[in-house]
Amino acid sequence: NKTSNRSWQSLLHKGLLFLEQYYKDVLPKIQEVIAVQEPVSLKNDDGDEITGFLDLIVKWEDGKTYLLDNKSSSVTYEEFSAKMGQQLPLYYYIVKEKYKLDGVGYIVLNKKINKNRVKKCKDCGLFNTSSHKTCNHVYETTQKRCGGEFEVTINPSVDIQYVFNQVAESDEKRVLDKFDEVNYNVSNGYFATEHNPNKNKYFQFCPYKEYTPENPNFIKLPEREKK
Repeated sequence: NKTSNRSWQSLLHKGLLFLEQYYKDVLPKIQEVIAVQEPVSLKNDDGDEITGFLDLIVKWEDGKTYLLDNKSSSVTYEEFSAKMGQQLPLYYYIVKEKYKLDGVGYIVLNKKINKNRVKKCKDCGLFNTSSHKTCNHVYETTQKRCGGEFEVTINPSVDIQYVFNQVAESDEKRVLDKFDEVNYNVSNGYFATEHNPNKNKYFQFCPYKEYTPENPNFIKLPEREKK
């Protein structure tokens, strides 16, 4: 229908703006692309394995090598958000020696598009930043207001935020401990208290709604000692 088509067109234009801004602002800062969408995996002592794909590894304009993640957001990221997450420190731990990494980072494209609206009077030719509907320029000779109509042009742009962090051993330990904790809980059927297999009026089904003892296909692994 027409509504969904307008939404699709809006998303298409926003995506093209993202790509154009990335091309203009981000690519010139990259000295070398080292890896893109590379699969990574890690096993613990119990044989549990986590797998994923890193976004990219680059040599940045400062000469350092970073593991980066491309993001889009309507809010500003915190100063140390790249190292405080789960994914990047874990991937960093897996490939840091292979690529001699100096740190991790986010490239964040802001979803709030800058319209950069420019108003130019069709009569006097002057640009105007006022909120008036017609030109408020006053002629010195006559002391009369122009009152001409505006020709409005929009030059949209996207703000890009860069977050770069060094990863400490404590950051690596935190995500590795969480990895072991999650695998232990999954293996033994332990879930957080908010795990709810039922749909409510605010949220959709929990993605693990079928993983309950009431399900005939439910498999509970033998209890193992928590490290």
